[in-house]
Amino acid sequence: MAMLGAVVMPHNIFLHSNVIHSRKWGIDDKEKLSLLHYERIDTTTALSLGLVVNGAMVIVSARVFHANGIVVTSIANASQTLTPLAGRMATLLFAVALVFSGVGSSITSSMAEVNVITGFLGKPEDPRTLLYKVATFVTAIPSFLIILIGMDTYKILILSQVVLSIQLPFTLIPLLILCRRRSLMRVFRSNTTEFIAMILISSMIIFLNIFLLVSTLKGGV
Repeated sequence: MAMLGAVVMPHNIFLHSNVIHSRKWGIDDKEKLSLLHYERIDTTTALSLGLVVNGAMVIVSARVFHANGIVVTSIANASQTLTPLAGRMATLLFAVALVFSGVGSSITSSMAEVNVITGFLGKPEDPRTLLYKVATFVTAIPSFLIILIGMDTYKILILSQVVLSIQLPFTLIPLLILCRRRSLMRVFRSNTTEFIAMILISSMIIFLNIFLLVSTLKGGV
């Protein structure tokens, strides 16, 4: 479930929508539909590459850790997946990868969070405004507090991704309803095939989240 939350990331749904909306789309619906075709290819390609990378991580981790009965208790342990390939350089390579992924996720998360805040408040998304600056700073405070307090970043990382997964239905269901509304979407309204696919995917995510919560509660008892 953490992997699901990490890959889809509900806040990035808002960000990606905003990025597409901010582009120059032309003046008529026909041209917009043509450009949407390429946007669909762009999105599918990006998500497919993400699937390959994350799938490879899961498979390699299962082969290195689970098959040998090793329990991972920290992020540092995860670097062992590169040991057969990189030897002594495994830790350094893993650290460099974490830095780049951290910078990338921090940028996209901050942009997405500010986009959500300004959007729900009906304010312009302008980096020069006070609201934009304050929102960027405020949303970064929790991560700084976690580091300052010295909490277990490994557990916090997993928990945060699970929370993202639990939040997914609250993003997908309104999106499903809005994309099907003819008065709002007009010719861009989701067709029946897309709508059914969205319902099936959303239902599967909701089921997995309920299963996770029930399993967690039973385990706690």
